[in-house]
Amino acid sequence: MLNKQRLKHILTGLGILLFCLAVVVYPKEVSLSVYQGLEVCTTILIPSLFPFIFLSLFIVKSGFAELMGRVFEPVFRRIFKLPGSACAAVFTALVGGYPSGAQAVAELYKEQQLSRSQAERMLQFCVCAGPAFLISTLGITYFKSERLGVLVLCAQIASALILGLISGFLAKDEPQLKPRARRAKRLSVAESFVTAARGTSSALLSICTFVVLFSVILCVLETSGIERLAAHLIMSLGAPEAAAHALMPNLLEVTNSLAEAVPAGLPFAAFITSFGGFCVHFQVYYFTASIGISKLRFTLFRLFHGLLSMALTALLLPFIMADTAAFVPLDSTVPLSMPNPAGSAALILLCAVTVLLVPDFEQREKGVEG
Repeated sequence: MLNKQRLKHILTGLGILLFCLAVVVYPKEVSLSVYQGLEVCTTILIPSLFPFIFLSLFIVKSGFAELMGRVFEPVFRRIFKLPGSACAAVFTALVGGYPSGAQAVAELYKEQQLSRSQAERMLQFCVCAGPAFLISTLGITYFKSERLGVLVLCAQIASALILGLISGFLAKDEPQLKPRARRAKRLSVAESFVTAARGTSSALLSICTFVVLFSVILCVLETSGIERLAAHLIMSLGAPEAAAHALMPNLLEVTNSLAEAVPAGLPFAAFITSFGGFCVHFQVYYFTASIGISKLRFTLFRLFHGLLSMALTALLLPFIMADTAAFVPLDSTVPLSMPNPAGSAALILLCAVTVLLVPDFEQREKGVEG
């Protein structure tokens, strides 16, 4: 009799085998999907995420998060049952876009400013889409209304804070952690700057890898007809046609599939963008590997976040004076730019060079201390 672990390995191996076979069968489609994934990285993700990931890392590395913690400690202890230094990660999550919030939480945990339970609890509400993505891409580009993008942004932030308040209300008080012992020579501002730049480049390389990978997966599912079959199955369960066709691609990767969610309406788009898609989930798993979060609990809270955002959007939508039927049809959407593999490769190569050539001051100081 197969145990659970062996069955998991067999299914994983079978999935990899089928995926490799599909890549061989559909080489042209897969190549184009790689270009499309790189386009998303260079036109949306890198410009919007780089400053926020860098800022969150610099705040922690320079010790500014500890300083902020002294100011916000009473408020965060009372409301969220978290140390004051967590305010930097919460702010980054709400305005930086996924997965910058998870990166900030992982860094605070690494610096021993959060316990494992506090870090895992923060990840229940610190994974959000950024304002630029919701207002510019969702609101202006697809729904032709900046106000609708702002509405979804407000609904997402409100639902995240509600989840944070609920998790804080249910959590037990924990004693304040003693921060990691000060290094013999604390990182200077310049060293913190360089270390944050190196960490940001490494993070963006990982994010782009997942986005390109999921772009290929979506291409294989669409080309092979599996996506269409799944849509018919969802429709047989009573789901509307527009939502059924948009559900599977957006559950996998929302950045590149958001246009398909537009005909299903604004509340559905609010659900999808708050859920984030499994591509974002895997990015969070990568950054928080040292924390060891429960993937099932994390996914359930992503669903709660999405459903709550959808409910708030549907509740507030009648008060917004905008035509919700006005959106760009799927057959007339204009891509952000033409695929430019040379430019994409250059930007990603720049990140790789930064990771390889910029010194890691943390590792250097660990060696000195050892």
